[in-house]
Formats: sequence, structure tokens, C-alpha cells
Amino acid sequence: MLNDGAACGTAGSGTTQQRVAEQLPAPNMLRVLALWALPAALALDTNAVVSWADQHCSSGTSECSEFASNALKAGGESTCWDKWAPNFVNCLLYYPSASQAHYYKTKLPGPKGSVVVYYDSKGPYHVAISKGDGTCDQHNNNHCSGYCDWGTNYVIAPYGADDKMALNSTTILT
Repeated sequence: MLNDGAACGTAGSGTTQQRVAEQLPAPNMLRVLALWALPAALALDTNAVVSWADQHCSSGTSECSEFASNALKAGGESTCWDKWAPNFVNCLLYYPSASQAHYYKTKLPGPKGSVVVYYDSKGPYHVAISKGDGTCDQHNNNHCSGYCDWGTNYVIAPYGADDKMALNSTTILT
């Protein structure tokens, strides 16, 4: 809890957070709380995602979406989990809303630990975990460390993943 240095027990002292909360209308207070929670939401450990996928790629009998969901869960994803690819993809791209989702669409190979989505005219039908180098782990057909670029696809990557950081680090200063 933040404390602005006021003496404990002094009438009206309170914490800085309490005074700010009392002064802000409710919608603004919710925005402030959402910003404080944002770093925790962006903390997907993409190395842990790939490590889990590597260890479990050729084992078990689950569906591709269960596999990808469990890999992201191992990296810290705590909201989106589904055994059906369309639901899983929808959650990643639109939870809690399209403007507040913690993931974005990009192209192959995508950053390490991202989700490769294969789709047709009906929507997503298969997902895999990208290793960030053009290969991915695809569970239900046991294509471990296989080439990802087949079919029609896109990548869903977590904000803060390697490719976003790489873009920032290649800026040329003059």
C-alpha cells in the first residue's frame, strides 16, 4: 500500500490510493486499476511455453487446442483454455474485448511461444506452438519441431513477445 508520509491515525490522512480513489469517478477508477494490473497480464513466459510443448509434443491423446492451451498455461496464461480450436483462438484474440486482448495477430514464424492458427473458409481448425524459428510443435499428429508454413495460417502472439521487442531494438538513431 502506498503511503504519502502522513502520520498514522491522523484524521483524513489515508493512503494516496485511497485519496485518488475518492476523487475519481467510478469509471476512471476502474481504468486506473486496469493499468495497475496490466503488467501481470503481459507476463507470459514464452520459454516455458516452448519447453512444455517440447516435452509433451509426442505424448498423450489430447486435441491440438488442449495441447496449445496447456502449453500457454505452463507459461502463465490463466484465462484462455479450450479443447476446441475456434473457441481457444477467439479467447486469445478477443478476451476480455477486442481492444483489451493480450494477444495480437502476426505472421509466421511469429515469436517463440506464440500460437500458429490454421484456418479455412469455416474458421480455425488447427493450432500449434511456434518455436520462433519457422518450426512448431503440433500435437495430435505428433509433428514435433516440424515446419509450420503449410495451409492458410496466421500467428497469435502475446504482447511483449520477442518480435515486438526486436522491432524496438532495430530503431536507427541519427
